[in-house]
Amino acid sequence: MVIERVEKRWENIAKNIKILKKEFFVVIKLVLKSIYFSFNKKFYRQVLSSPLLQIIANIIMEDLEEKAFQLSYRLLFYFRYVDDILLAAPPDSLTGILEIFNSFQNAFNSRLK
Repeated sequence: MVIERVEKRWENIAKNIKILKKEFFVVIKLVLKSIYFSFNKKFYRQVLSSPLLQIIANIIMEDLEEKAFQLSYRLLFYFRYVDDILLAAPPDSLTGILEIFNSFQNAFNSRLK
């Protein structure tokens, strides 16, 4: 899921870097899979923690917003900070909004397994 979402933005990324697409994605995959730390003389692989993850979270949230804002519901307000959202919507639209947000969460969770 993450790689596909970053790849969707390749044209914008390519404007700011000087490496090939294939090399870029090798590095991204390496960074996402190679986060280790030591504690009490033991090494651990840290899951879902990297400086890159704030950027990845923002990319995923942008895609979620793009999908969610295609709804016919009128939001009274919408604020986001990284991956936290605060919104107000009419009560009859909450089920539809939750379904969209949960579909992203379910898709992301299935890719982690």
